[in-house]
Amino acid sequence: MNRVNLASLDEEALGIIKHYFEVSRKNKASFTFDIQIYLKLTHSQLENLPKHVKEVLSDKNYFASLYRKGWGRELREISSVPNLETPVDVLERKRALIGKIRRWLASFNTPLVSSF
Repeated sequence: MNRVNLASLDEEALGIIKHYFEVSRKNKASFTFDIQIYLKLTHSQLENLPKHVKEVLSDKNYFASLYRKGWGRELREISSVPNLETPVDVLERKRALIGKIRRWLASFNTPLVSSF
């Protein structure tokens, strides 16, 4: 898996990852993906991964990667100025984005996400 360019495979990568996961679980029942696998996927691939490998919903590295590739970038863009110096419109955008992130996390409805 280390040599495969997963991002270039679009949705085909998810079938490969599913097979890799199933084979790895047969060899080691407690197998989980290394964070490097998630880092090789696009945001879209990460969003669709639970449809193929449900076990990722209990992996904090999955959610960390999904957040970084999705909401994290947008939050960093509007968070570059300290709150005391931030214009009111930017603070409103921050609040709106944080609300979206909370709703996004709640949509997963898993014990791991509930602990965030």
